Amino acid sequence: MLIEQQISDRESIVLSIVKKRNEMLTLAEKNGLSSNKTIACSQELDALLNRLDKLELSNSKYANQYKNSESA
Repeated sequence: MLIEQQISDRESIVLSIVKKRNEMLTLAEKNGLSSNKTIACSQELDALLNRLDKLELSNSKYANQYKNSESA
């Protein structure tokens, strides 16, 4: 069950990243790269990317612990 939830969380975050990236590109085209709106959107994208990194790191730690417990 935990694995399925993590996969669902990952898919949700990846979808949010794709949407936020597209939003940021649209804002950059309309308002410029240094506009407050583009920068705020970029920071939101950074936060999503950080969440994905954290989730993948925890998944890799879990996988390593599981692998080590099987070999013991």
